Amino acid sequence: GSSSSSAPSSWSTTKPTATNAGTYYIWAKSDASTNYNAVSQVYKASATIGKAMNPLAYASTQSVTKNFSTSAQTQSLAAATNGQGTVSYAIQSQVNSSSNTVSYFTLSGTTLTVAANTPVGTYTVVVRATAAGNDNYNSGTKDSTVTVTVNKATPSLTFANQSINKIFSTSAQTQAVTAATGNQGTLSYTIKSQPAGNYFSISGTTITMKASTPAGSYAVVLTATDAGTSNYNSTSKDATYTFTVGKAGNPMTVTATQSGSLTFITSAQNKSFTAASNAQGSVAYTIKSQKSGSTDVTYFSIPTNTTASFQAKASTPVGTYTIVLTATAAGNDNYNSSSKDITYTLTVGKATPSLTFANQSINKTFSTSAQTQAVTAATGNQGTLSYAIKSQPSGDYFSISGTTITMKASTPAGSYAVVLTATDAGTSNYNSTSKDATYTFTVGKANPTLSVTGASSLIYNGNAQTLVDRDRKSVV
Repeated sequence: GSSSSSAPSSWSTTKPTATNAGTYYIWAKSDASTNYNAVSQVYKASATIGKAMNPLAYASTQSVTKNFSTSAQTQSLAAATNGQGTVSYAIQSQVNSSSNTVSYFTLSGTTLTVAANTPVGTYTVVVRATAAGNDNYNSGTKDSTVTVTVNKATPSLTFANQSINKIFSTSAQTQAVTAATGNQGTLSYTIKSQPAGNYFSISGTTITMKASTPAGSYAVVLTATDAGTSNYNSTSKDATYTFTVGKAGNPMTVTATQSGSLTFITSAQNKSFTAASNAQGSVAYTIKSQKSGSTDVTYFSIPTNTTASFQAKASTPVGTYTIVLTATAAGNDNYNSSSKDITYTLTVGKATPSLTFANQSINKTFSTSAQTQAVTAATGNQGTLSYAIKSQPSGDYFSISGTTITMKASTPAGSYAVVLTATDAGTSNYNSTSKDATYTFTVGKANPTLSVTGASSLIYNGNAQTLVDRDRKSVV
């Protein structure tokens, strides 16, 4: 047999066979044998082997699952098998779950491409495999129904931990949430956990810390929730907001400039000043410096440092002193300690002596000679004493020099009220002062001494003659 229609050049005594499809020509002749003569005629016949059906096999159904993506995605489909000839693939149809035609899918070979932003849903894609066939097989096709499921994607939500510093306050304080990123839907925020005390709340994107939240560290766990969309799942992410509440500055206030006065005294004396106010924690006072002009002094101290009072030493000299006091508030759990200075100007004034000058009653006897009387000294003076006659009755019988009063000679008997003034000249620490005393002089009558001398050598002359030569009256 031969596929050629021309007579063969060689012959075989075996019946011809063929495997491949095609049309074959058979030539036959008969040679002589023992029992038969040769046949001179050559016989020709034809035989045809037809092409077989292509044995192409292809899965009737397939499934592909993807999550929504803003980028194109690919998926290798199962290949057809047993195909004779080149096998090619093509999409015959693609519809969504509502049987509406879509165009989200393309095919290259067995690689299915899902277009970027293909909406979430279920799609039916019919893919046809075509085997081209060959000499022995016809071409053939098989369809595979591919169910493509696009699920919602889960956003890559980022929500970072934060460290936040606050200062203690008696007012509520707020803090904006640092927004989560990578969300696809609407974001919302809640407090997942916080330390005991429930000092924190949230509304929208604003965290509120209660008034008077104690100083300390607070780990507040927030949850950011992405509500999701038609293509994205809802998802949540936690972040820890660490609030460090520092101590506030101490609100202590002082009257920074103060002044006052004392009077010189020989004993210690205390002087109060205006205390600090609004302090947090106990307040203690110390003396930072003390000066008279530019000279340091040591006259002042604070006996009890929790009392707003300082002490001046006994006999602190008269003068003006600048005392710098320091008020220190110890602070507490929520407030730092704090110190503030007070500049106190103290004026120590002169004291006035308590001068005593007593009235006196003095008896004198009339005399034709001047008489003296010592002043009974005033007491309680601090400086030099001097005395003067302030007033006396008419006649000006009395005068004074130093501490001696002189009554004139022949000052008539009687009573004389002489007002003396004792004057203390004062010192650097004491004022000058005066005190009056009444010296009552009582001048009594004197007792005279009488003597008579008779006249001698008188001669009658006819006239009256004095018989007394001399008489004398003296005051004893």
